[in-house]
Amino acid sequence: MPAKNRNLVYKTKQEDGDTIGPFDSNTDVSVDIVVLHPNGKVGLTGDGGLCVKLTNATNLTSVKGWVVQASTSSNNAFQIGINAYDAIGCCYESGIPSGQQAWVVVSGIASVLLHNTSSRGGWIQPSTTQAGRGLEMTPPSGLGSLTQDMHFKEIGHCLEQFASGSDYLAKAIIHFN
Repeated sequence: MPAKNRNLVYKTKQEDGDTIGPFDSNTDVSVDIVVLHPNGKVGLTGDGGLCVKLTNATNLTSVKGWVVQASTSSNNAFQIGINAYDAIGCCYESGIPSGQQAWVVVSGIASVLLHNTSSRGGWIQPSTTQAGRGLEMTPPSGLGSLTQDMHFKEIGHCLEQFASGSDYLAKAIIHFN
């Protein structure tokens, strides 16, 4: 009789990032991220996002929802910028000091820190004026009105709506072009 395969998962707590496990699917552990590999670098959030651990190279304490890009000065790290074509994800954790590892959602559902209003179904791009923030924009009315600039800056679609204000964490389905 062939050996039975078991899918084991490693789990972590958002506060400290320590990995515990492995556990089988029947283990009840209340955590924010299910770590998918024992190296502790890839996981799934409870919101439905695929996340990876990268070093915070911003010289700032991390803020949940930041739109981040690959660092140009450190290996395996992220930074924040303005109007970036090269966004790679959204920071999942607040309070992580620069130089320490933080979870970054790279696909799926993420909280995005917007500095303007949001509309369900609206497109999100990196902010043109505030580093690390997202900017909701109206989707083009058709392919004829879609510019190359819009296509390469778009990072996802809003799932929530806020009437006005700034610094809202809006849920979005994120993807990168």
